[in-house]
Amino acid sequence: MNTDKNKQLVMEHITFKNILILCKGIIWMISEVKANKKCCRRLADRVEALKELVESIQQAGLSQTSPYVNSALRKLCVTLTTAQELVRKCTKTRFLNLLKCKREFNDVNESLNDTFHVLSGALQDQQKAAAVSFMSSSCPL
Repeated sequence: MNTDKNKQLVMEHITFKNILILCKGIIWMISEVKANKKCCRRLADRVEALKELVESIQQAGLSQTSPYVNSALRKLCVTLTTAQELVRKCTKTRFLNLLKCKREFNDVNESLNDTFHVLSGALQDQQKAAAVSFMSSSCPL
């Protein structure tokens, strides 16, 4: 399986549905892991938080207006694909190279955290702009 080609394909066809399916799949897969359960649990918590944030962004329609958000969503999709591959390794075996695996988990978690901050900031900006717009239209000077 050519991972780089898969990641490129994922980036070209990004949708909210794809991201949410990846999130749900990762969370389900983590329930089946045999190795690195603590790292996987932390990953599941981050993925769950991002899933909820992505659902909020989808409801707000934010991706339709912001190339910045679209870029963050593409990065998130790639990171989730990497996370899925990492969790898949943990479901297949009891013992992995723990040091290498922890580094990989740390890299994925760091990328998920970065994306979370970008997306939550964009959602806050959009909500603030909507509030200002509402206030200015309902309270003319």
